[in-house]
Amino acid sequence: MTAINWKLGILKDNCKVKDVIKNLNLTALRICIIVNKKNFFLGTITDGDIRRGFLKGLKISDKVNKIIKKNSIISQHPINKQRAAQIMKDNQILHLPVVVSRKVVGLHLLKFENKEQKN
Repeated sequence: MTAINWKLGILKDNCKVKDVIKNLNLTALRICIIVNKKNFFLGTITDGDIRRGFLKGLKISDKVNKIIKKNSIISQHPINKQRAAQIMKDNQILHLPVVVSRKVVGLHLLKFENKEQKN
């Protein structure tokens, strides 16, 4: 299995829903991590968030701030793979961003056999 560069899933908060959809398709991570211009973590958007947004009238040309999940579950570095997997299972999520000093430094992915993607 080839490693996926999770950093490709990081987008700025001034992008549009269309950009998120393109990114989700490109990376196949099923998540985009949204940061501001200082690269501070703001939240996440998953493919499910997009679907739910469309059901509520979201347009492809809308800004992502309409659907950013600002209360995303995150981990603080360091966290081991087993603990990350348990957090994801307990919360029924597939992704766990690692955030240190408001910056994203990693991403745990449950779908990739609990392997943490690092720099």
